[in-house]
Amino acid sequence: MALSPSEISELLATAQQLKRRGHKAEGFILAWTGWEAYKHRALSIDLQFQGISHKDATSLLAECNSGNEKNFNPLAKLLFLKPPQQADGIGHLWQRLENSTSGRSYVRRRNDLVHGSKSADPRVLGEGVDLICSYVVDEPLLSTLVVPVGFGDARGGRTG
Repeated sequence: MALSPSEISELLATAQQLKRRGHKAEGFILAWTGWEAYKHRALSIDLQFQGISHKDATSLLAECNSGNEKNFNPLAKLLFLKPPQQADGIGHLWQRLENSTSGRSYVRRRNDLVHGSKSADPRVLGEGVDLICSYVVDEPLLSTLVVPVGFGDARGGRTG
């Protein structure tokens, strides 16, 4: 089951605490986990705004194995109707975290740390924690969303 908004917020708060205590690699990995949970929530909410129930959206994302990046990006492009890096709201952060025009991207740093193949400059990891947390913590996707539902007549037209 996907992480709830409060669980994502708690992850990010813990990541910030770890960073402040000098554990920047651990904070970065935890912040990255929150980022991935946030991206998954964005897809789920997009499906729900298209009329799919929360339960069905969760099932569909699980069936598509959306936790795998190779499956996630094409699915996100399909749902957002554009590459995720260009999506409204989330696109600029996506671009900064997962693509880089110079040096290693944050996603590469994450992979290197998780797989133990390379270390990373703690200052850069701390910047990654700040970048993720500053954007995601106050993001509306972690709030309660009100989804308006319109009722129509038998022909699909709006009433009232």
